Amino acid sequence: MAELSQNEVLLLGQLGYTLYKEGQYQSAISIFEGLAEIQPDFPQFHSVLAVLYHLTNRPDVALQYGIKALEQKPHDVALLMTIAEIYLALQRPDHAQEILSRASAEARRTNHPAFPRIQLLQQSAR
Repeated sequence: MAELSQNEVLLLGQLGYTLYKEGQYQSAISIFEGLAEIQPDFPQFHSVLAVLYHLTNRPDVALQYGIKALEQKPHDVALLMTIAEIYLALQRPDHAQEILSRASAEARRTNHPAFPRIQLLQQSAR
């Protein structure tokens, strides 16, 4: 397979996001899986795949991608929330609470606007 230029990777990423926004999740998954394979150290591709697999009711796969992204972006509030929601879908509220505690601390520290949503998720994880 030929190498893609950074510009080509960005264009494919934009196409993937467009498909995602249009609800064409499977097509977006195909693009982001390819991009994640080409650039495995780019956490955004893994984050998007976590969301897409979560939206397509494949929480086990979503969790794998979410954890991979979290290794590179351990303080990303949105990613932490996504992973917590995946744990809730997997009926693992203890893991969700642990992740939500991290998200809450980070949201408070950075004055992130998602703090009220995190509190709501914490209540549903009880």
